[in-house]
Amino acid sequence: RPLWHGGWEKPLTFILLAVISGAAFLLANHVGNSNRSPHPQKVDRELALVLLFGVIFFAVIESFRLWEAWSSSWSTVSGQAWKTIVSGPYWYVFWIGQVGLLMVLPVFSILLGLQRTDSRWLGISGLSVLVGVFASRLNFIIPGLVEPAFSKLDLAYQHPRLSVQYFPSLTEWTITIGLGAIIILAYLVIQRLLNHGNWMHVDGKKV
Repeated sequence: RPLWHGGWEKPLTFILLAVISGAAFLLANHVGNSNRSPHPQKVDRELALVLLFGVIFFAVIESFRLWEAWSSSWSTVSGQAWKTIVSGPYWYVFWIGQVGLLMVLPVFSILLGLQRTDSRWLGISGLSVLVGVFASRLNFIIPGLVEPAFSKLDLAYQHPRLSVQYFPSLTEWTITIGLGAIIILAYLVIQRLLNHGNWMHVDGKKV
């Protein structure tokens, strides 16, 4: 699967997305669980800056990979996969999910939140990035599966079970949503048991 292979940018993208999603979760969780005024505190600003630079760096890497595929006129197998991503049947996952929610909206909401000193905008950026990261992983998995490993491979066998067309089934969506709900429930229970809001302090002040 050529789309799944690459040079230095591939492992860097995985590490960067891990940092981005972690910062986004912490930021959204901290803003959402803070019973205080909407003015961001020091920890909010630091997480927002980490998220901002991470998103910009990720956007630069993805732009380079897209330019590389476009400059080859989509002629390579990897280029065909990129063409499927940007203009295929699930184009909205890339343009709305990855570009809009992962790259554009977080940058504007973070800058707006820091300028207006309103942590609610920072919380929105965290939630937006979490959804965008999910869309980014869909763009990594599905196009890599639907593009044949070499030309005419999809014509060698004619059978529904051997088709390269793929989209998650209802069962797969249900399992994913169910596991996500279990993880969120477990986190909320642990947070309540540890009485998180009464012991987390920064510089002697409750955050």
